[in-house]
Amino acid sequence: MDDLEHFGASVDEARLVVVLLHGRDQDPGYMETHVVRRVGDPSLAWLAPAAPGRTWYPQRFFSPIEDNQPWLGQADDRLERLTATLTAAGVADERILWCGFSQGACLACHHVGRSPRRWAGLVAFTGGLIGPPDTAFRLDAGFAGMPAYFSTGEADAWVPADRVRETADAFAAAGARVTVDIVADREHEVSDVELARARALFNGEAGSWAAGR
Repeated sequence: MDDLEHFGASVDEARLVVVLLHGRDQDPGYMETHVVRRVGDPSLAWLAPAAPGRTWYPQRFFSPIEDNQPWLGQADDRLERLTATLTAAGVADERILWCGFSQGACLACHHVGRSPRRWAGLVAFTGGLIGPPDTAFRLDAGFAGMPAYFSTGEADAWVPADRVRETADAFAAAGARVTVDIVADREHEVSDVELARARALFNGEAGSWAAGR
Protein backbone atom coordinates (compact mmCIF):
# COMPACT_ATOMS: atom_id res chain seq x y z
CA MET A 1 0.00 0.00 0.00
CA ASP A 2 1.32 3.48 -0.89
CA ASP A 3 2.36 5.86 1.91
CA LEU A 4 2.64 3.10 4.50
CA GLU A 5 5.64 2.84 6.82
CA HIS A 6 6.51 -0.48 8.47
CA PHE A 7 8.49 -0.58 11.71
CA GLY A 8 9.53 -3.57 13.80
CA ALA A 9 8.85 -7.24 13.18
CA SER A 10 7.49 -8.71 9.97
CA VAL A 11 3.73 -9.10 9.79
CA ASP A 12 4.06 -12.88 9.50
CA GLU A 13 6.20 -13.20 12.62
CA ALA A 14 4.75 -10.45 14.80
CA ARG A 15 2.87 -11.23 17.99
CA LEU A 16 0.60 -8.24 17.25
CA VAL A 17 0.21 -5.96 14.25
CA VAL A 18 -0.32 -2.38 15.40
CA VAL A 19 -1.96 0.07 13.00
CA LEU A 20 -0.38 3.37 14.03
CA LEU A 21 -2.10 6.66 13.16
CA HIS A 22 -0.30 9.97 13.49
CA GLY A 23 -1.78 13.34 14.43
CA ARG A 24 -2.41 16.48 12.41
CA ASP A 25 0.71 18.06 10.91
CA GLN A 26 2.69 14.93 11.79
CA ASP A 27 3.84 11.84 9.92
CA PRO A 28 4.70 8.20 10.68
CA GLY A 29 8.18 9.27 11.78
CA TYR A 30 6.66 11.16 14.71
CA MET A 31 4.93 7.99 15.89
CA GLU A 32 8.10 5.95 15.46
CA THR A 33 9.99 8.36 17.72
CA HIS A 34 7.31 8.95 20.34
CA VAL A 35 5.64 5.54 20.50
CA VAL A 36 7.47 2.73 18.68
CA ARG A 37 10.94 3.39 20.08
CA ARG A 38 9.65 4.09 23.58
CA VAL A 39 7.63 0.86 23.66
CA GLY A 40 10.73 -0.99 22.47
CA ASP A 41 9.06 -4.35 21.81
CA PRO A 42 10.71 -6.27 18.93
CA SER A 43 7.80 -8.73 18.75
CA LEU A 44 5.42 -6.08 17.35
CA ALA A 45 4.86 -5.06 13.72
CA TRP A 46 3.87 -1.41 13.36
CA LEU A 47 2.06 -0.31 10.18
CA ALA A 48 1.84 3.46 9.94
CA PRO A 49 -0.04 5.04 7.04
CA ALA A 50 0.72 8.65 6.17
CA ALA A 51 -2.18 11.07 5.81
CA PRO A 52 -2.35 13.09 2.57
CA GLY A 53 -1.10 16.58 3.33
CA ARG A 54 -0.31 15.48 6.92
CA THR A 55 -3.96 15.60 7.99
CA TRP A 56 -6.69 12.95 8.02
CA TYR A 57 -9.54 15.48 7.86
CA PRO A 58 -9.58 19.29 7.74
CA GLN A 59 -11.81 20.45 10.61
CA ARG A 60 -11.80 19.80 14.36
CA PHE A 61 -13.00 16.39 15.51
CA PHE A 62 -16.09 17.86 17.17
CA SER A 63 -17.20 19.61 13.97
CA PRO A 64 -20.25 18.20 12.18
CA ILE A 65 -19.33 14.97 10.40
CA GLU A 66 -20.29 16.39 7.02
CA ASP A 67 -17.76 19.22 7.45
CA ASN A 68 -14.98 16.63 7.48
CA GLN A 69 -16.16 14.79 4.36
CA PRO A 70 -15.07 13.40 1.99
CA TRP A 71 -11.69 13.21 3.77
CA LEU A 72 -12.98 11.29 6.79
CA GLY A 73 -14.73 8.72 4.62
CA GLN A 74 -11.62 8.33 2.49
CA ALA A 75 -9.49 7.74 5.59
CA ASP A 76 -11.99 5.18 6.86
CA ASP A 77 -11.95 3.39 3.49
CA ARG A 78 -8.17 3.34 3.53
CA LEU A 79 -8.14 1.60 6.92
CA GLU A 80 -10.72 -0.90 5.64
CA ARG A 81 -8.40 -1.72 2.74
CA LEU A 82 -5.47 -2.14 5.11
CA THR A 83 -7.53 -4.52 7.26
CA ALA A 84 -8.52 -6.50 4.16
CA THR A 85 -4.86 -6.78 3.17
CA LEU A 86 -3.95 -8.09 6.63
CA THR A 87 -6.86 -10.53 6.60
CA ALA A 88 -5.75 -11.86 3.21
CA ALA A 89 -2.27 -12.34 4.70
CA GLY A 90 -3.73 -14.51 7.45
CA VAL A 91 -3.71 -11.93 10.26
CA ALA A 92 -6.77 -12.48 12.48
CA ASP A 93 -8.66 -9.57 14.02
CA GLU A 94 -7.41 -10.68 17.44
CA ARG A 95 -3.84 -9.83 16.31
CA ILE A 96 -4.65 -6.32 15.06
CA LEU A 97 -4.36 -3.44 17.51
CA TRP A 98 -5.34 0.13 16.65
CA CYS A 99 -3.27 2.97 18.10
CA GLY A 100 -3.31 6.69 17.39
CA PHE A 101 -2.32 10.05 18.78
CA SER A 102 -4.48 13.20 18.70
CA GLN A 103 -6.20 13.39 15.28
CA GLY A 104 -4.99 9.86 14.60
CA ALA A 105 -6.50 8.69 17.88
CA CYS A 106 -9.82 10.27 16.93
CA LEU A 107 -9.68 8.49 13.56
CA ALA A 108 -8.89 5.21 15.32
CA CYS A 109 -11.90 5.65 17.65
CA HIS A 110 -14.13 6.51 14.69
CA HIS A 111 -12.98 3.56 12.59
CA VAL A 112 -13.02 0.94 15.34
CA GLY A 113 -16.37 2.27 16.58
CA ARG A 114 -17.79 1.56 13.13
CA SER A 115 -16.21 -1.92 13.04
CA PRO A 116 -17.10 -3.64 16.33
CA ARG A 117 -15.08 -6.85 16.45
CA ARG A 118 -12.80 -8.55 18.95
CA TRP A 119 -9.68 -6.69 17.91
CA ALA A 120 -6.50 -7.05 19.95
CA GLY A 121 -7.20 -3.61 21.35
CA LEU A 122 -7.57 0.13 20.88
CA VAL A 123 -5.17 2.75 22.24
CA ALA A 124 -6.34 6.35 21.82
CA PHE A 125 -3.67 8.72 23.08
CA THR A 126 -5.54 12.04 23.37
CA GLY A 127 -8.53 11.11 21.24
CA GLY A 128 -12.25 10.43 21.19
CA LEU A 129 -15.16 9.71 18.90
CA ILE A 130 -15.75 12.18 16.09
CA GLY A 131 -18.90 14.29 16.07
CA PRO A 132 -20.38 17.58 17.30
CA PRO A 133 -21.03 18.38 20.98
CA ASP A 134 -24.04 16.66 22.56
CA THR A 135 -23.81 13.72 20.15
CA ALA A 136 -25.42 10.65 21.73
CA PHE A 137 -22.83 8.07 20.76
CA ARG A 138 -24.29 4.56 20.34
CA LEU A 139 -21.97 1.81 19.09
CA ASP A 140 -23.05 -1.65 18.05
CA ALA A 141 -22.10 -4.37 20.50
CA GLY A 142 -19.46 -6.83 19.38
CA PHE A 143 -16.18 -5.91 21.08
CA ALA A 144 -16.47 -8.95 23.38
CA GLY A 145 -14.12 -7.66 26.06
CA MET A 146 -11.63 -5.96 23.74
CA PRO A 147 -9.27 -3.84 25.87
CA ALA A 148 -9.46 -0.14 25.05
CA TYR A 149 -7.43 2.70 26.51
CA PHE A 150 -8.40 6.36 26.24
CA SER A 151 -6.46 9.37 27.50
CA THR A 152 -6.10 13.12 27.32
CA GLY A 153 -4.67 15.96 29.34
CA GLU A 154 -6.73 17.54 32.09
CA ALA A 155 -6.69 20.84 30.19
CA ASP A 156 -5.81 19.67 26.69
CA ALA A 157 -6.70 22.38 24.18
CA TRP A 158 -7.59 19.91 21.40
CA VAL A 159 -9.36 16.94 23.02
CA PRO A 160 -11.55 17.77 26.04
CA ALA A 161 -11.70 15.29 28.91
CA ASP A 162 -15.50 15.11 28.72
CA ARG A 163 -15.37 13.78 25.15
CA VAL A 164 -12.82 11.15 26.14
CA ARG A 165 -15.08 9.98 28.99
CA GLU A 166 -18.09 9.92 26.65
CA THR A 167 -16.08 7.84 24.19
CA ALA A 168 -15.02 5.39 26.87
CA ASP A 169 -18.62 5.04 28.05
CA ALA A 170 -19.81 4.31 24.50
CA PHE A 171 -17.17 1.62 23.99
CA ALA A 172 -17.87 0.09 27.39
CA ALA A 173 -21.60 -0.09 26.59
CA ALA A 174 -20.68 -1.93 23.38
CA GLY A 175 -18.68 -4.57 25.23
CA ALA A 176 -15.13 -3.19 25.40
CA ARG A 177 -13.09 -3.31 28.60
CA VAL A 178 -12.02 0.29 29.01
CA THR A 179 -9.48 2.27 30.99
CA VAL A 180 -9.29 6.07 31.02
CA ASP A 181 -6.52 8.41 32.13
CA ILE A 182 -7.02 12.16 32.41
CA VAL A 183 -3.46 13.35 32.98
CA ALA A 184 -2.76 16.54 34.91
CA ASP A 185 -0.09 19.05 33.94
CA ARG A 186 1.04 17.66 30.64
CA GLU A 187 1.58 19.07 27.19
CA HIS A 188 -0.17 17.80 24.05
CA GLU A 189 1.98 14.67 23.93
CA VAL A 190 2.19 10.99 24.86
CA SER A 191 3.26 11.05 28.50
CA ASP A 192 5.16 8.35 30.37
CA VAL A 193 1.99 7.51 32.33
CA GLU A 194 0.02 6.90 29.14
CA LEU A 195 2.81 4.96 27.51
CA ALA A 196 3.06 2.64 30.51
CA ARG A 197 -0.66 1.86 30.25
CA ALA A 198 -0.36 1.17 26.54
CA ARG A 199 2.74 -0.98 27.02
CA ALA A 200 0.72 -3.23 29.34
CA LEU A 201 -1.90 -3.64 26.61
CA PHE A 202 0.74 -4.40 23.98
CA ASN A 203 2.13 -7.03 26.35
CA GLY A 204 -1.28 -8.62 26.92
CA GLU A 205 -1.42 -7.41 30.53
CA ALA A 206 -4.47 -5.14 30.27
CA GLY A 207 -6.29 -7.14 32.91
CA SER A 208 -3.78 -5.88 35.44
CA TRP A 209 -4.65 -2.20 34.85
CA ALA A 210 -5.81 -0.31 37.90
CA ALA A 211 -9.17 1.35 37.45
CA GLY A 212 -8.45 4.63 35.73
CA ARG A 213 -11.99 5.89 35.39
